[in-house]
Formats: sequence, C-alpha cells, structure tokens
Amino acid sequence: MPPTARRWSTATCARPPISMSACRCGARQSNVMRRSWRRGHGSIAIISAAIFASLTCRCRWASDRCGCSPRPYCPNFTRCHHAMISPEAKKLFEYLRSVDTLPSGTFEEQRAGFDASIAKVPSAGGVAIEPASGPGFAGAWFRPDDAREAVVLLYLHGGGFVVGSTVSHRPILTNLASASGVDILALDYRMAPEHVYPAAVDDAMAAYRWLLGEGYAGHRIAVAGDSAGANLALSLMLRARDEGLPLPGCAVTISGWLDLRVTSDSITRNASTDPMMTGDMIRPMAELYAGDIALDDPRVSPALALDLSGLPPIYLQTSTADILEDDSHLLAARATAAGVDVTIDSWPGMIHVWHAFAHIIPEARDAFGKIAAFLNARLR
Repeated sequence: MPPTARRWSTATCARPPISMSACRCGARQSNVMRRSWRRGHGSIAIISAAIFASLTCRCRWASDRCGCSPRPYCPNFTRCHHAMISPEAKKLFEYLRSVDTLPSGTFEEQRAGFDASIAKVPSAGGVAIEPASGPGFAGAWFRPDDAREAVVLLYLHGGGFVVGSTVSHRPILTNLASASGVDILALDYRMAPEHVYPAAVDDAMAAYRWLLGEGYAGHRIAVAGDSAGANLALSLMLRARDEGLPLPGCAVTISGWLDLRVTSDSITRNASTDPMMTGDMIRPMAELYAGDIALDDPRVSPALALDLSGLPPIYLQTSTADILEDDSHLLAARATAAGVDVTIDSWPGMIHVWHAFAHIIPEARDAFGKIAAFLNARLR
C-alpha cells in the first residue's frame, strides 16, 4: 500500500475508522414505491422540518438572540480545527436544537419553501451565477471572478435525495467557488419519490460526460457533494470507472451519507447533538430513493462497494456531532484498504453540513479553506 494511503488527520480528536465488519450485508428488501403517497408525503415533511427550520430561523437568531454579526469568509484561512467550539457555533447549535417546526404542503411546496428560505442567508461575493444545461442534465454555473482556466468542480447537492437545489445550496456553492477559485457546475438532479434510483446518478453521469465532451480533461475535473450529494458523487466515480471513462482528478465529500442502511453507531451516539436530523427522519428518505433496491446494495450505499480500487484521491470532511459521522469513517477505511489516497478531517462538535453557516461560524470558513487547499493541490 502506498505511504499516502493512510493520511488520517491527527490534528483533532478524530475517531479511528470503524470496524470493517460493519460492511456485512443483509438480505433486507424494500418496496416503498408501492406504499401510499401519504406515507411518502409524511416522510419528506419530517426531513424537511430539520432543514427548513434551521434555514428560516438562523438569520433572525444571529441578530436577535446572540448579537453575532456575520464575519467575512477568508479564502486563506488555513487553521483546520478549533481546539474548542467557537462561541458563535455553540450559540447557534443550542438554538437549532430548540427549533421544532414542521412545514406542510405538497412536495413541490416544501421544496419551494426550502429554496425561499435561502433568500435570508448571505452568499459569498465575487461569484457569477449562470444557468447551465446539457443533454440529460440541468443546473447552474457558479463562476468566481478569479477562476482558474480549464478546471471545474461538478457538485451534487444534499437534501436526503428529496429536497434541495442549486438555489438552496447557493451559500455553500458561492463560498466554495470563492474559496477555491474553481468554476462549479452544480446540478439540479431528479429527486425522489418521483424519480428513484438510478435517475439522480444518471443525471450526474450525463453532466460528467458533457464536461469531458466540452474538452475538460478528467484529471482537471473534481466531483463533490454534501450529505446525499456525496453519495451521488461516489456513485458517479464508481460508474465512470466501471464504464472505462477518464476518472476525475479528485473528490470531496461533506458530511457524506454513504451507507443508506442507517444502522451505524453514530446514528444513536450523536442523536442528541445533531439538530439537523435523526435516523428516523432519514430512513424513509433512503427507502424513497432506493425504490425496490435493498438499502445494503452498493448501488445506493456506495461505501459498501465490493471494489473501491482505482478511485482518485478523496478528501472527506465529517464532524463529531453529526449522526452520519461513521459513514465517512467507513468509506475512509474501506477505500484506504483498496489503495485509494484518502484524507479525512473531523471537526469537533460540528453538526451535519455545518458549512451552510459560513456567515455565522468560523468552523465553516475553516472547512472551505481546507477544501480549497485540497482542490488546488490536486487539480493541476
């Protein structure tokens, strides 16, 4: 195994990778698409609650509850971790844990509400946003003023496979583009329950093929995603490898949801610390996305893939208060064993996709700086 294959972060109290025995597959089957629409509707309402409530309340909280003023993001911020949680993060997370708001309405109404809430959240400046489309995909370009030539990042948003868009993720995408100086093509992929697997992965593959066809060299393309989007990014790489396409130069996962079984220890261990969601909230989302496919199938749980060899360098960001923390450690352990160059950083006390709060907490700005450094080192 090459010496670069075991680059575990020791700068923090990052947990060691979980046991490889966690990869054992059962025979569980799911057939949720034959279940009633009402059940699906309730499921999406639950997952939307955690996300929607945090987004709609946090800006008012920032000014009314703690007196914090958003601090500008610094692309040159190199400090990876804080020895202690920042006061801003502590106050924000305490507030989010007190929020209990359940949105209602149709799938379309809930998604629209999720997007509309982002209007209250500042985006990074110096980034142009343009519509994007091609054969089999649609999305948006996020182009920083100082973008590097012939380098691109393909981004898949999170949202439990059922909500989210290039609008809902505008703060994350503009901060990432500003920090890295890399053009980002972000996708509005098809979502469950209207479109089950493999629709979202098909859309991601269509965009990746289009980038290759537009003249981008594979080694100058990065793929990235947060939460469910990280799942899609890993699935894209595995399919590209199996189809013999040029592989991306690197990949980044943020709070990745990479094992849809929702059975890891962190689901319960961090249930009281992560205000964004719970295992009971996301398990129905997994079933809606997988359709008739078992949740332990590597097609929908790519961290369980039997063969992870040949993948490009992967940088994983996770946190000790995230219920999906163990998913990143599982992938890191299995990919490292397969000879993949893996780097994993764990932020103490951060919640699921804390990057969304870059306008409030320094830890999010730290994380963007680390991603930028990784991309600029790999995309050459």
